[in-house]
Order: sequence, then structure tokens, then C-alpha cells
Amino acid sequence: MEEQSAQIFIKDLLNASGILVEKIEIVSDPATAYAKYMLYTDEPHLLIGKDGETLLALNHIFKKAMEKKFGFEKHKERKIYTIDVNGYKAKQDVELKNKALMLAERARFFKSAIEMDPMNPYDRMVVHSVLAETPDIATESTGFGMGRRVVIKYVAF
Repeated sequence: MEEQSAQIFIKDLLNASGILVEKIEIVSDPATAYAKYMLYTDEPHLLIGKDGETLLALNHIFKKAMEKKFGFEKHKERKIYTIDVNGYKAKQDVELKNKALMLAERARFFKSAIEMDPMNPYDRMVVHSVLAETPDIATESTGFGMGRRVVIKYVAF
């Protein structure tokens, strides 16, 4: 029910924008709290925008609309809704994870802290989660607003 409703919302939103989407594929596991919708289009630049800013805004609108439609209670498990366009976000996530791992190696080698460039909350979460199980590396977010960034620190035992 939710999946069909979400697909209809996406189609209606994009049709109102005049953007043709060839296919909407659900690529998430129903057992998890994630609901990921992969859009395939010949005009990905219209949905992605410069540095993914349009896609980030589209995801925000989609998430808020789904939370309003299906409700959200503090004690209930929160479902996370995301949209990806032609695999753009998946590719960006892989690149970000690789960069975080490389910077963790650099922090380990120099036994110091490495500060990453400012990033949005989702990207910070990706970095924190990819390095969470690394025993000699700690991460923390510092700064405020658009200048908020992740610091990757070497932690000696």
C-alpha cells in the first residue's frame, strides 16, 4: 500500500514538473526501515541539479510528504524514504565511503585528526556509519549550519 502510494506521489510530482520518468523501481529490502525509489529518466540533470542539490531537495519533499501521509509517532519505528536518479546517489555514497576510509587511513598513519569538507546531514551520517566499527578511529561532527563537517580522529589504545 505504502509503496504504491509513494510511486503515485512521485509520478504526480514529476508529471506536474514536466519531467518524464521511464521507470520507478523499488530497490530496498522490505524488512528494513528503508524505502528507496530508483527513478530512471533521460533527463537526470533536471532531477539531480548542481552537486545533487535538486535531488537533496526532492528527497526532503518526498520524505515530508510520506511522513505526513503515513504518520509518524515517536515510539514507532521511523521509515526512511529516499529517491535516487539513475544511480547517482548510490554512486556518490560509494565515493564518499571510499573517501572516508582513505582519510581514516591517513589519520591512522599520521596519528592525527583529519577534517572533512562541510557536508549535509545525510553525507555526515554515511561517514559516521562507515567508520563506526573501526576500533582505532572516532568521528565527530563539528561546526554549525552549512559549515558542519566530520572530523576523523585517530584514537590510540
